[in-house]
Amino acid sequence: MSIAVVQLGARMHYAVPRILHAAGRLERLYTDLCATQGWPRLLAHVPRRLQPGPLARLAGRLPGEVPAAKISSFPGFAVRYAMRLRAARSASSAMATYLWAGARFDQLVLAAGLGEARAVYGFNTASEIVFEEAARRGVRRILEQTIAPRGVEVALLEGATDVDREWRAPICRDPHLDAYVAREAREWALADTILCPSAFVRDALVGCGAEPRKCAVVPYGVDLASYACAASQDGARAERAEIVILFVGGIGLRKGVPYLLRAMERLRDLPARCRIVGPWRIDPAFARRASPPNVEWIGPIARRDMAAQYAAADLFCLPSLCEGSATATYEALAAG
Repeated sequence: MSIAVVQLGARMHYAVPRILHAAGRLERLYTDLCATQGWPRLLAHVPRRLQPGPLARLAGRLPGEVPAAKISSFPGFAVRYAMRLRAARSASSAMATYLWAGARFDQLVLAAGLGEARAVYGFNTASEIVFEEAARRGVRRILEQTIAPRGVEVALLEGATDVDREWRAPICRDPHLDAYVAREAREWALADTILCPSAFVRDALVGCGAEPRKCAVVPYGVDLASYACAASQDGARAERAEIVILFVGGIGLRKGVPYLLRAMERLRDLPARCRIVGPWRIDPAFARRASPPNVEWIGPIARRDMAAQYAAADLFCLPSLCEGSATATYEALAAG
């Protein structure tokens, strides 16, 4: 069975299309942007020291052994998407942008054509329109639900009443939430199979109305070889004068960052330091003002630089409130 992968973003380093290509099953990868097609491929000729953070992360969007001839990307759409997200001034406008992007991406995929695919593999909130067309053609639909349904996530975060409102503001209910929740439900109905990264996600899906028979739990994994060097750093860790605690994830309430800062405040008189790595989901200036002096804000970095972050740490902490199955926990285990 040949399978087309419809993937908005470079999720897990394009693991799904890479696995399918290695098995001889990949019909085509459809994605917004990758560093082997279009103008982004020119970044390979720019020295790393001259690449600012966003360009370095873009240059790291490499789909492994998947040949460029099997990839359809839409860099013009990717630029518009990035610009609209950058211009979003509230959680509500960001949600509206996500809804627009999911639908527009699907339209571009269908305009490019699904080829000879006998199955389509898509991801939550960016598969509905493609799945509708696939259903009309009798093509099998496989959905990966990467996290608990949005309605469940919002309910859990709204329950975090013991943190400042600045942490809670980006998660509040907004006019677009119902549309987002409804799109997820329509994708579940259209899918033949729903892959869940954890039992937590499966149970949340069933609780929200997804058919139990469709749901299968397939835990995530990581490439152990990528973190072998970090795992060999036990000697260096033993010689450090302080304990380095590492957090990796979106910097906001969902990943539990305010609770981590509260813990670090209690450790401020001990030889312990916390490094926080990941994209900002909250105003960076507020987060820095709210943190004790033993917290170091790294922010977003290129994926290729992550192994060095694990090698430089002693402990990993992810006090998350809602997950699918956090890849960073597996990376931390692989890094020792």
